[in-house]
Amino acid sequence: MRYILNAVDMSPTFGETSPTSAPNPVTELEIDDLDEFVERTAVEHPEFREMVDAAVRARQLVQRLVDARGRAGLTQTDVARRMGTTQPAIARFEGGDSDPRLSTVERYAQVVGLDLKPASRELAPA
Repeated sequence: MRYILNAVDMSPTFGETSPTSAPNPVTELEIDDLDEFVERTAVEHPEFREMVDAAVRARQLVQRLVDARGRAGLTQTDVARRMGTTQPAIARFEGGDSDPRLSTVERYAQVVGLDLKPASRELAPA
């Protein structure tokens, strides 16, 4: 699998590349090592690492919630019904195809039997 990064909007696209399609050197950058790319980009844009780290933490949280749903024996449809939403909305949430509000994450956690608690009761300065 190769990683393609659109150089215009910096959004990664993950997927197989066709052997007949050559990357456009103006709009796409092929990279074989995502960690190396993150390091290089973070040198020029320090906020980029923070964005990547936040995305990783969010994905890990969602995966823990999905695992809890499985342990609870619930389907996406069960969760959707209990949350008052649709199964496709739950699929988008679980697949990382949405950026849900905190209240949505909390409702999902409650439905699967978890209680989200902050790691610290105090806010740290940025």
